Amino acid sequence: MVFFKISGNTFKWIMALWPPFWFTGIRYDFVADDFKNVRVSMALRFYNKNIHGLQYGGNLFSMTDACHGIMLYRNLGPAYNVLDKSAHIDFVKPGKTKVILECAISDCDIEDIKQKTANGDKYFKEFTVHVRDLEGEVVATVVKTVYVRKKRPKPSF
Repeated sequence: MVFFKISGNTFKWIMALWPPFWFTGIRYDFVADDFKNVRVSMALRFYNKNIHGLQYGGNLFSMTDACHGIMLYRNLGPAYNVLDKSAHIDFVKPGKTKVILECAISDCDIEDIKQKTANGDKYFKEFTVHVRDLEGEVVATVVKTVYVRKKRPKPSF
């Protein structure tokens, strides 16, 4: 599968061409080659402001949407199903500037998931991330729940 062979930099450019991000101002600024660290930003532009001239909440959520699923899928491999299950966003303060999201997964997270899904059980892994403004203050906190399950081997006849 091609997805497992591309570098973080190539993936970053692919995401720049992804239509849902075209008019949001969302950019993948950094993707580590091991897909364990990702930095996403969104500039405040006339086309992504809400009625109050602030960062649009839907775009703040969209910044977080694919990060953990992609990072886990890349690190666990095609033998696993990795899907977003749910998310909760808490808007902490208005986003008046460019905002930044940093996502990370650790080797411990990956090992935990592998252990919990070794027998084919489904596992719901939670990640909490913070969208921050340029001063480093939290604009929004998002709790993502990702569904992970090891795929069952296909029977061979």
